[in-house]
Amino acid sequence: MIKFSRKNDKTNIVEELYRKYQKLMYYVAFNIVNNTVIAEDVVHEAIIKIIKHFDKIEDVEINSDKIKNLIITIVKHKSYDELKRLKRISYVSIDDEEPNLSDDGADIENLIISNDTINTIANALDEIDYKYSSVLKLRYFSELSFEEIAESLDIREDLARKRLERGRQILINQIKHYQKKGAI
Repeated sequence: MIKFSRKNDKTNIVEELYRKYQKLMYYVAFNIVNNTVIAEDVVHEAIIKIIKHFDKIEDVEINSDKIKNLIITIVKHKSYDELKRLKRISYVSIDDEEPNLSDDGADIENLIISNDTINTIANALDEIDYKYSSVLKLRYFSELSFEEIAESLDIREDLARKRLERGRQILINQIKHYQKKGAI
């Protein structure tokens, strides 16, 4: 029986937690957000939160109700946070013009997003390199600072900024490609 303790390897324990509770975490998240992509992101955000607060959990059995309830609580809170964040996004009417993305990407943060566009952006994020998509998701979906992103991904802060810049340009090009195909 594996227990949380400073003696055990943190990475192995987190992996074991993920393997054991990933379906439950996804089920809880999906029942709240009703979107597969967002539910997966919520599960990953919950794992990151568990990693950040790992040192506060000591001598708790992985199979215990206490850890199961803690994980469910974290996933619920992350799911509701994501719903609140999505509600802050204004929706574009179907009759409105298509958004025009500039080449420099400065207006992407100000883009008003429709439901279809959210799905298109999520699909585009899944298609680009993880090192860029992870920074974009942490910055725009989780609203983390560059310092927090760097800490989460175990990279330098300046590298997080550069990856965001490059990732944003790749994402813009991917969305432009979707626009040409008529997907947006």
